[in-house]
Amino acid sequence: MEVHNELGHGFLEIVYKDALELVFLQDGIPFEREKPYAVWFRGVLLPHKFFADCCGG
Repeated sequence: MEVHNELGHGFLEIVYKDALELVFLQDGIPFEREKPYAVWFRGVLLPHKFFADCCGG
């Protein structure tokens, strides 16, 4: 909420991701940005991965 409250609305998602990364780094919060996850469907590994926006490290 800190990022959204300061920046407001109207930016592309990448701007909020950059700001959130800065907050995490400054606050010493471990994280991984856009961590890739394999996706399986009916027993087959799909060619594209899912990228989670941000997750704790």
